[in-house]
Amino acid sequence: MRRRSKLKAILLAPFAVFGLNALRPSQAQAAPNGTRPTMLSNLGVVSLSATRMRVSGRYTTLSGFGPSGMVVYIYAVGEAYFTRWATVFTQNGDFIWEGNKVPVGAMIQIEVEGNGAFSRPYPTFRRP
Repeated sequence: MRRRSKLKAILLAPFAVFGLNALRPSQAQAAPNGTRPTMLSNLGVVSLSATRMRVSGRYTTLSGFGPSGMVVYIYAVGEAYFTRWATVFTQNGDFIWEGNKVPVGAMIQIEVEGNGAFSRPYPTFRRP
């Protein structure tokens, strides 16, 4: 045998004992950020005054668990712009933000990072 063939046989011998299944993962692993089966619910955008508004909602897994610490992005979306208006975090799945209203004519969109296809299309609300 050639030197290279002997080396290859020595390196692959342990896998022959256990079979090539030792090289395969035992189960599929979901990619983080974007494939978790979750949903946004109880979303609301309400006016607090002429210049202030409140955005609130709930982020849960399909089993109903509300994780804490998930990032929620609130965007102001107009005809010619797309601006991150605020960033908040969930507490047991719930989130609430109070702040200045988006500009007149803009819409409000809500996104939770890692929410995958279940948040698409983004929930969109009129300015209150």
